[in-house]
Amino acid sequence: MKGRAATIGLASLLLAGARLPAVPQRGDPTALALFQKALAADIEEGDAPAFRMHGQLQVLDASGGREAGEVLRIWTPVGLRHEEIVLPDFQSVVVADGKNEWISSSADHTPFPIFQSQEVLTVAGQLRAGLQMAVEPPAPSAGGSEECVRAAASDSLYEFCFEAVTGQLTRVVSGLWNVTYEYSNYAAWGKKAYPRVLRVAKRDGETLVEIRIDRLAAESRPPLAMFLPGKGAREGADPNGCGKIDAARAEKVVKPVYPSDAQRAGITGTVRLYADIGGDGVPRGLWPLNSPSPILADAAIQAVRQWRYRPMVCHSTGAFIDAPTSIALTFSSR
Repeated sequence: MKGRAATIGLASLLLAGARLPAVPQRGDPTALALFQKALAADIEEGDAPAFRMHGQLQVLDASGGREAGEVLRIWTPVGLRHEEIVLPDFQSVVVADGKNEWISSSADHTPFPIFQSQEVLTVAGQLRAGLQMAVEPPAPSAGGSEECVRAAASDSLYEFCFEAVTGQLTRVVSGLWNVTYEYSNYAAWGKKAYPRVLRVAKRDGETLVEIRIDRLAAESRPPLAMFLPGKGAREGADPNGCGKIDAARAEKVVKPVYPSDAQRAGITGTVRLYADIGGDGVPRGLWPLNSPSPILADAAIQAVRQWRYRPMVCHSTGAFIDAPTSIALTFSSR
C-alpha cells in the first residue's frame, strides 16, 4: 500500500557477558564499589580455588513447552574452564584454556534459551560486564531491600541490583536481550558465596531458564582431558586470546514485507530478534525478543533468514566466530 513501509531499524551486534573485551568507562564511585564488593565475594574471583559445580536445568523451548536437563561447570583460577549443558534434544560443551575457547554442540547454532543459560551461569561475568559500563549513583529499591544501579553500554541500558545488607548481586535487567537475570538462595563456600538458584525471566515474568545448583566441590586436580576441544569443535571468542575482534556485519539485508493484515489493523512498532551468526555468515536460531504482534515477528523472521553477514573474526587466529546478535526491525505506517 502506498505510504506504508516496513523499515529496518538499528541492528545491535553484541556478544553479551564477558565474551568480548571492552574499555572500562568512568562511573559513580559508590556504584562501582557495589560491583567490586560483590565480585570480591564471588567464587570465581581472587584467591578462589578451582571447583566443580553441577545443577538441574529447566528451559522454555520454542513451542512453549519445558525441557529438563543438567549443567556442569568446572572452573580454575588459571583460566581452564569446562561447561556442559545436556538436554534431551540438545547437548553442548564449551572448553577454554585461558587463551582460546572451543564449542562442541549437537546443533549448528546456539538456541536463545541455551545462550541465556550460559549467560546466567556466572555471576562474575555479569559483574565484570557492569564494571565496563557507565554507571549511575545507586538508589534504594522499593522497600529498601536492594540497592540498584542503572548502567549504560553502547548497545542498551541495564540495571544491576544488590542485596542491601550482604552486597550480593540479586538481579540484572538486560535491555538488549529483554530479560532479567535473578540470583537467590546464596550459600557460603569458604570465604566466598554462590547462588543456588539462578533464573532468567522474560519481560512478562515467564521463566525462560532456571538452574538449581545441587553440588559444588573443590576440584584439586581437574583432569586435563576435560579442557581439550572435541572433534569438530568450533572456535569461540575468548577475550584473553583474540586481542582485537572484528564484529559481525550485515552485508546482505532484505527488508521485511509489511503484512497486509497488520497494515489494515494499524499495527506498528519494532520487532527485535535474537540470531546466532555462524562462521558462514548465516543467521540461525531466530527468536523474538519483543514484538508488537506475532504477525510482525513472523514477517521479521522471514526477512532476516535471507540476511547474510561478514562473520566475526578473531585477529590472533583468523578464526571465524559465532556471534549471538540482537537485530531490530521497525514496521511503520506513513
